[in-house]
Amino acid sequence: MLAKAPRLGKIAFHLSKGRGRKARPVTQTLRAISVPITPTEKGQPVVTVTAILAQEEHPPEGEKPIQWILLTNRTVQTLEQAQQILD
Repeated sequence: MLAKAPRLGKIAFHLSKGRGRKARPVTQTLRAISVPITPTEKGQPVVTVTAILAQEEHPPEGEKPIQWILLTNRTVQTLEQAQQILD
């Protein structure tokens, strides 16, 4: 569901060396959707969060793609809003 959300845009940054990986530039596509979370305890309200997917679509050959999923209570409708939350 999140992977099929509309693209907000792209961000680029330099990934530092660490955990067995080399330093390299990364470009990620950002997507965001609102997700209602229904509590398991009766009588509790449904909570709506925003899920942001930051996904590297074209990593260098032999490298694992860099991908993050972040949940927030803030509304995200634009690339700028997503960037602000990720920063």
